[in-house]
Amino acid sequence: MERTLENVHVVIYSKKMLKEAIKRLNNHGQNIETDIMCDYEFHGNDLLIYHDGLFKVIQCLPTHPNHEVTLNDLCEMIIDEESNLKSMEVGKWYTYQPNKTMFHVVSIDKSVFAYGIDFEGNWNKVCNLMGIDEIGNSDIREATKEEIENALVEEAVKRGFSKGVSFNSPNGKYTYTAINNKFEFIIDDPTYQRLMIGDHAIMVNGKWAEIIPEEKLKIDDWVFVQLKGNEHLGFSVQKLIFEHSVKYYNSPNCPHSAIKIDKETADRLRKELL
Repeated sequence: MERTLENVHVVIYSKKMLKEAIKRLNNHGQNIETDIMCDYEFHGNDLLIYHDGLFKVIQCLPTHPNHEVTLNDLCEMIIDEESNLKSMEVGKWYTYQPNKTMFHVVSIDKSVFAYGIDFEGNWNKVCNLMGIDEIGNSDIREATKEEIENALVEEAVKRGFSKGVSFNSPNGKYTYTAINNKFEFIIDDPTYQRLMIGDHAIMVNGKWAEIIPEEKLKIDDWVFVQLKGNEHLGFSVQKLIFEHSVKYYNSPNCPHSAIKIDKETADRLRKELL
């Protein structure tokens, strides 16, 4: 297993050594638990670790694999991490292709804060990108627009966005229905980036639109009907008056798409068909 700040520890042999460790960590701008000296002197905690964004001393190692390193080794790892941070820029997307990580850097302080697809393939809102020290500068590179768009579209499809799906806009102010399956990633500037489906944004600056659960069709509903994959053949407008028709259009394997519409829209569309 590759060594990271999260899976190494330093054995503290004396109060003097702990003071030296604190001094070095402070010089590198690291966060240190307030009661670290008290924990060492009065509770017998003599294992220096990094956890939840700060250094602390504990008595027993966690169950997962953990490597013992020297204080010098630990400081070199911190320097390497700082080098990684300096190589990135706020407002840009980066990728680590072996596991398809894709993230947009929002801010850089003592760590990288970003949103995007994490090391396990899950979407994260803006958070401290833990584990960035696991990889070297040669493994991280700036992502191309095509790579970003492909990753975002894959995430959108995984969330269920497709033609006919209704959703609340990312800011929660509006409700839309996707009229096609055309996705487009647009960058207006580093602070305003969005993924579109049709004419509407479904992701803005890391925040996704919320899909409205699909309402099942029922008797007396008006529907706009097209043959899936052959929309160019036209459409029909129907009122569902038979139970078998309702079951047919509600079936997930139905070859037709049936979108519920109101009576006013149905009347207008039927006039167009005449």
